[in-house]
Amino acid sequence: MRIRGAVDGINGPEIPSSLADRIDIRSTVELLPNEIMAIGVGLNVMAKSFETEPPVIRNKALLLFIPGSRYSVELDGDEMGVTKTFLVFPVHMWRKLNPDDTLVPYLAVVEEMCHCFYGIADETEVKHKVLDITNKYVDADAKFENLFPGWKDASVSYSA
Repeated sequence: MRIRGAVDGINGPEIPSSLADRIDIRSTVELLPNEIMAIGVGLNVMAKSFETEPPVIRNKALLLFIPGSRYSVELDGDEMGVTKTFLVFPVHMWRKLNPDDTLVPYLAVVEEMCHCFYGIADETEVKHKVLDITNKYVDADAKFENLFPGWKDASVSYSA
């Protein structure tokens, strides 16, 4: 299976070796250096999280970075069926908020990987999981209201 418009030879984040059997990355947009760095931090944090708290879902996921709101896949032609979990990131949304930001790309990657691999469907619960991971591996003093300003259910906590 191929992603139409995927940029060949794109400079992108390195996949930690411990995640190599779990994720692939494709992009149909040229990622900015700050985005590459933030995505890389998110991937490394998730690799560390998986070491101490193994994923409950054994998916293999494709992280797909797109410029807008659409993407298209194309089958190789010899498949009898295809199963793929897509984590899709509309980069234009990050850039609309702040093109130089590193927090939004980091949070987006970690949150979607938590949905996918830890099986957390609830948006508030997954944000608390992201906070927990961020506190453990990035910033022990990070606060929910700073990571997710204005989120409606900040008082509901994540329970492992």
